[in-house]
Amino acid sequence: MGNCCGKRKDYKHVKTDETEVADLENMEQSQSVSPQQRLEFVIEEELVNEDTVHLEPPALLKTEHIPDPDDTTDFPFFRDQKTINHIQKSQTMFIMRGPSGCGKSSLVRKIESIYRSAVVCSADDYFMGEDGQYEFDSSHLSYAHKDCQDKAKAACSHGNRVVVIDNTNIKRWEMKPYIETAKTHQYVVIMLEPRTKWRYDAEELAKRNSHGVKADDIRKKIKDFQECAPYYFGWFLTVSDSLHLKDIAKDCLIECVKNYPDIRDKMFPKIESLAGKSLAQHKSL
Repeated sequence: MGNCCGKRKDYKHVKTDETEVADLENMEQSQSVSPQQRLEFVIEEELVNEDTVHLEPPALLKTEHIPDPDDTTDFPFFRDQKTINHIQKSQTMFIMRGPSGCGKSSLVRKIESIYRSAVVCSADDYFMGEDGQYEFDSSHLSYAHKDCQDKAKAACSHGNRVVVIDNTNIKRWEMKPYIETAKTHQYVVIMLEPRTKWRYDAEELAKRNSHGVKADDIRKKIKDFQECAPYYFGWFLTVSDSLHLKDIAKDCLIECVKNYPDIRDKMFPKIESLAGKSLAQHKSL
């Protein structure tokens, strides 16, 4: 996302004071100075001269981030400002994963503190009474998940930047409805699992979870947990950037069709058949 060598500068426009000019002249008089040496000198002076435009420190000189094994919130989308900025103007769905008591709620609160407009969807909300008390009823579990899925669909349809699915999501099929919703509305999915040391310790999880889930039930959840490996990794354009590139391509195509007869004659029938309208009727193609 960043330039590995900082912002590019034209050395011809570098501001120098009289001392710097004298230093450069002395160096040229004392020895033969190649163009490359001159360029390196001027660039070096630019980096230390306070009167010039400040450059970003070269990425190669930046201190490499070393993950803290005791920091359970050490994720790029919590600490890296460029990543945070990208997510804030993108459409991202966080799908939480892990048994009760493993630390999902802490991560969700962290997400909400950074991404203030985040919409959190949880099946647990269905069992919260008006008095704020949690009253679980296993016979209504399917209704709870349907309610959670509907809330996620509504949030994505509305275009909320960040949507969080706060369920255990132990098996792949449990996540499928949310992944399909994300795909429909062009959201990037991040599956997020806590890094707490006790996340696979059933006894400790039983002590820590807020809904009174027993250790035996948690142990079964841990056993049933299905790993999910992504098909690919990558950086993705925001929706607004994607639309902007699409508009640029359309404008370029229109100019080509207007100004180059050969292109127009070859492409116009195809464009007309695809769009179902003439170029005059459908200027945006």
